[in-house]
Parts: sequence; structure tokens; C-alpha cells
Amino acid sequence: MVEGRDEEGNVGVPIVVPVEDKVVDGMASRGGGGSSNSIEVSTLGSLNHSSPHKAESPSESNSNTLLQNLTKLRVLILDGLNMSGIDVSGLRNLSPSLQVLSLSSCNEELAGYLPESTWNSSLKVLDLSSTGFSGVLPESIGDLHSLEILWLYHCNFNGSIPSSIGNLTRLARLELSFNELSGQLRTSSMENLIIIDLNSNLIQGPFLPPSLPNLVLIFSLASNRVSGYIPGSICEMKGLQILDLSGNNFTGTIPQCLGNISDSLLLLDLQENGLFGTISLTFGKNAVLRSLHLNGNKFEGLLPRSVINCTQLEALVLSGNKLNDTFPRWLETLPSLRVLVLRSNRLHGSIGNPRTEFPFPQLRILDLSSNELTGPLPSTYFVNLKAMISTDQDGSKLRYMDQGYYQDSINVIDERT
Repeated sequence: MVEGRDEEGNVGVPIVVPVEDKVVDGMASRGGGGSSNSIEVSTLGSLNHSSPHKAESPSESNSNTLLQNLTKLRVLILDGLNMSGIDVSGLRNLSPSLQVLSLSSCNEELAGYLPESTWNSSLKVLDLSSTGFSGVLPESIGDLHSLEILWLYHCNFNGSIPSSIGNLTRLARLELSFNELSGQLRTSSMENLIIIDLNSNLIQGPFLPPSLPNLVLIFSLASNRVSGYIPGSICEMKGLQILDLSGNNFTGTIPQCLGNISDSLLLLDLQENGLFGTISLTFGKNAVLRSLHLNGNKFEGLLPRSVINCTQLEALVLSGNKLNDTFPRWLETLPSLRVLVLRSNRLHGSIGNPRTEFPFPQLRILDLSSNELTGPLPSTYFVNLKAMISTDQDGSKLRYMDQGYYQDSINVIDERT
């Protein structure tokens, strides 16, 4: 699960990533399925018993007997059930025909270690997200050669990322965020990856491999302890839409080549690192960037003028650097800009009067605090910041926005589905 960020850069705002159903090849629908006493379980092809509420816990003997009898089961979805009566070791004996196994959101009721054993090599989807599974991920997970989706986020896994994951050459979506994993991820043979999410783990040291799969749409390594330079190989992902390397210990300058993929890049988040130098990004005329977070680094010099080419930009957050420039009136023509945060830099001079009749037409948050700006506050700017004002439903009373934060909500379209 990829997370968005509030104005201060805090994780927690979900970025919507629509992906295909967990059910493969139309074998069953997420909303349908289910089981009935009248069904011969030995020939059942799909079982969808997911629930938004915790159902009564099945007895251990009944549940294990049921699972062992489903010899032709291809789809098993038990999301959100009370699984406290399940012996997880029984998962080793599931149907050899099983292609979809989803036990998501069973929380702490479903806990234990993943067994080190020969896994069902027919599995295409394995979703154990938001469960109580813990311990080290077994190397045998690399035996799932048909796997296309692996969702293990929001669990309690620790230890090194198994090197055998690199054997999953059909894998398209890998989400291991919010665990305590460390080590390296070998992606040289994983040419079908489109999502790599390792957010909020314990990965440290130089991590990024010399080459990355060029089909990747989302790459998140946020909130780890990764150090070293950001390599130019990051730009080999020509269709990259979200790049989040925030909250690490990266140093050096920002790769100039990131500007070359601005025709696909929607979100670039490098905040809270140790990057320095000038912001040497050149965004082209076809840039589709919507969110740029470079705050909490050591950047110097001028604001990047090519940002004006990002006509879809909604959030520009450059606070907590050493940028030495004047107030960027040249940004007032951006039609979608909602958040402009430039506090704690070295902006100087007067703000001046707007150059256009309706400056910053969508701006809702403007933070220029802790700079070296001088002169009067131009009322012409504030009178025209119409997007900051909203009315009650009956239109009787004006009030200013009071949300206190900005949410990134980016839809990533996977053209392969």
C-alpha cells in the first residue's frame, strides 16, 4: 500500500492505486462466491467468505478439515474473518490447484510464522496483508514461480528479504511495507514488476540496485535507513509514476535525469534526506507532475524555473532547505497549484504585486514563514486567493478552509490490466 503525505510530510494519507481483482481469469468475483452446506466441497472451485465485520471464529478441527477437503479449490478469500481458530501450519496442505489465497485484514487473530516448506507453485495471488504473521520470511517463498501478486504489508515480518524473491520472474506487484525487513532486493530477473513498495522497514546502507525493471510504475522506499547516492539507474524506469525515497539518509545531488521522465512522473518525494546542491531538475513541456516534495534537505540556489512547465502541479513543498531566491510570482499562473510551502529558506526581497488578474487560482495553503522577506504584504494577492474561501451549504456564511493539511490522492492507471 502506497501512502500519501500531509503538508508536513507525514505518512498516512493513502494514495489510491486501483488494481485488478485478486481473482484470476474470471474464476470468481470478489463480491460473490461463498459456500453452502449443499455444495460438494471436494469439487468447489472458489470460496469467498470475506467479511467487513469479524465473523465468529471457526473451530480449528472444522476449518482444517474443510481446507483439506477442498482438493480442487482455485480461489480462497477469507478477508476480515476472525481466524483465531486456524492452525496456520495447515496452509501447507492447501489444494494444489489453488491460484488465489487472500487472508487480508484478519489482524492479530491470524498469527504465527510462515512455514518453511514446499509451497503451492500454482499460486498467482498471495495476500496476507494486515495480519499478525511474524518472523522471518522463508526462502521457500521463492518457489512460487507462478506468483503475480505478493501482498505482505502491515504484518510483523523481520529479518532479511529472502534472496529467493528474485526468482519470482512473473511477479508484478510486490508490497512489503510496514514490516521490519532489512537486506537487499534482487530485481535483475523480475522484468514484470510494476509496483515495488518497501515503505517503512529497516532497510539500511546502499540499497538501490545498478538496474531496475523498466516497467515499474510505483517505487517506494520511504521511511527506511538507506544511505548513499541516488543512482542514475532510477531513471531507467521510463513509465515511473510515483517515486518515494523520503525519510532516508540519501546524500549527494539530485539526479538530473529525473526531469527526463516528467512526462510520466506524478509524484516525486525526496523529502527528509541529506541531499544538497542546486535543484537541477528540468521538466519538459509535457510534464504531468502533480506533487513535488523536496523539503528537509540541504538544497541551495534558486527555485527550479522549469516547474512552470508542470501545469498539473498541485503541491510544491520545498521547506527546510537553503534556497536563496525571491518570491516566485512566476508560479501564480499554475492553474492547479493548491499547496505552496517555502518556509525556512532564504527567500528575500518583497513579495510585490501579482502579475496576473487572478493569481494562484486554486491555492489553498501558502507558507512563507521563517524567510527573509521584507516590505508590505500586498492586499491584491490575498483578496484574489479565492480558493482559500468556501461557504456554508446555504451560502450564508463565508469561512476559510480549516482542514489543516493537504492530501495527495493520485490515481495510478495500470494499462496492463
